[in-house]
Amino acid sequence: MHWTNVLFGEKRDPVSMQMLKDPENYKRAFLNPPDNEANLSKEFLESLENLPEKQRKRFYEGVYVDEVDDALWNYEIIESYRCKIEDIPTEKRAAVVVALDPSGAAGRDDLGADEIGIVVAARGFDGDCYILADLSCRDTPLGWGRRAVTAFHEYSADCIVAESNFGGEMVRATIHAADRNVPVRLVTASRGKAVRAEPISVRYAQGQVHHAGRFGKLEDQLCAFSGAGFTGGGSPDHADAAVWALTHLFGRDDGTGIIEFYRREAEATGAG
Repeated sequence: MHWTNVLFGEKRDPVSMQMLKDPENYKRAFLNPPDNEANLSKEFLESLENLPEKQRKRFYEGVYVDEVDDALWNYEIIESYRCKIEDIPTEKRAAVVVALDPSGAAGRDDLGADEIGIVVAARGFDGDCYILADLSCRDTPLGWGRRAVTAFHEYSADCIVAESNFGGEMVRATIHAADRNVPVRLVTASRGKAVRAEPISVRYAQGQVHHAGRFGKLEDQLCAFSGAGFTGGGSPDHADAAVWALTHLFGRDDGTGIIEFYRREAEATGAG
């Protein structure tokens, strides 16, 4: 799907950007390879599914991906370090966290609200970090509290890391309503999203973060981040949760900015 198609779908002229005078004459339909599997070979579909992520999205899922100027992430880097969850069995995980980025959603039908970001990540004994699951959802506080606690037990996590700017101690109380024994670490977003995200994007570029599977919405949100901020629509709820998880696992709960990140990295290298 290209930009002209998008504009025609919005009933706008792609040159003048104005609304079409005869919108009833323009229709569009989407047909991606998986929708036509009865007429395509299994081998062909598998070849499309195994393309690098950016090409896979365009030619297999039918999603055109524009490059973001000054992007902090790109699909090629995420793809190049992707792994399977079987590659990181429980005994190889030094630490596991469930990260939670709450929103004001009243329930599943509250489509105007952001989702609640819930991401499970682990740090291996090799020092690298792994995204194990993206369980983000739109639900009631009771619902997302239970979902986070269930993930905590399922993945034998060490704690739940929860962003406290939205709700403060109420976030901890919501989690403890589902299980009072779950350790909760509240973190505060004292810096902008892009500032928190930059050091984590460096970890990706250095090959220190691996996605154990495909997490479409999370990866789209990461690739919509630039040095100037988030360029996608809505809130980067999935990405925020992932950044909180990885920040904790890499030992930077203070939301270190990129300059301070490099200073500490240099000091650590010098000390070693």
